[in-house]
Amino acid sequence: MSKGSKSNIADDKPEEERKHRIIGNGWADKAILLDMLFDFVKSETDHFITLEKKPYVSGFDPELVLTSLVPVNYRPLHQRIYWATKDLDGYKGGDDKRAEIRIQRKLGSGYWEQSLKLSGRNDPQKGAGKTIVRQEYERDVDSFRIDLGLFPKKAEQAARSVFGDKPLKPLICLQGQGIPVLYHPDGRADILFEIKFDKGKGFSFDGEQCEVVEVEIELKENLGGAAAEEIEALLDKSDRALYKKSPNQLVPSIESKPARLFAHLNKWCEEDPDAFGHAFDALPDDRWVAQQRF
Repeated sequence: MSKGSKSNIADDKPEEERKHRIIGNGWADKAILLDMLFDFVKSETDHFITLEKKPYVSGFDPELVLTSLVPVNYRPLHQRIYWATKDLDGYKGGDDKRAEIRIQRKLGSGYWEQSLKLSGRNDPQKGAGKTIVRQEYERDVDSFRIDLGLFPKKAEQAARSVFGDKPLKPLICLQGQGIPVLYHPDGRADILFEIKFDKGKGFSFDGEQCEVVEVEIELKENLGGAAAEEIEALLDKSDRALYKKSPNQLVPSIESKPARLFAHLNKWCEEDPDAFGHAFDALPDDRWVAQQRF
């Protein structure tokens, strides 16, 4: 392991999640709709049994329980920078293997966190393609850079099978805030889901922009070893509750957050490869990093 790096072994885990994009007439409209869904989940007591509610606080002092309900776990604003090769390997529509690599400043430390997400086009998708299944690895680095050698050997080899030894550069920046809520679906104490309300905007290095306003539901714990069919049924029930609340304001999605911006870059690369190549070569390796010095 390189000097100055830290390992997040506990974070080497499969990621199983559902995504739903918010539909609206503009950023403000979508953000308002997202907040309404957040309020609904926090108040619904039939399916979304959050950790703050009974029976998970039984036996505690009533005044302590009351004050424990606030504040909500708002995460700070963040910037995530996605890196890619000049050929945009791993981000093309026909790729059999997908590899997503990004970096994010860790507040209050001198480190950056690089995240690698791996998935195969032919991987079995649970729930007839509704659930996104990816292997996720996180490692800390001591500067604004990508170091595939810090990941476990199997993950490094998988990433290099996509990227090769080609240079990686920071092409896309996503700014946003996530508001996560942990809950036991239907009160199942052995199963823990996280529903996260994401507000964000994306920017590619050539100035293209997109809005990212979505709801994600992710499996966090399956302590009793519930079968995959049980997990999928509970995810379906969470989905139905959201769509019943906002039937015309949600649409399922299996795309990662920067997908639309990578689609834009792919189109540019296909239509004018020389111009894209020159722009990639001229892009400094520290693009976006000046905004991260805090």
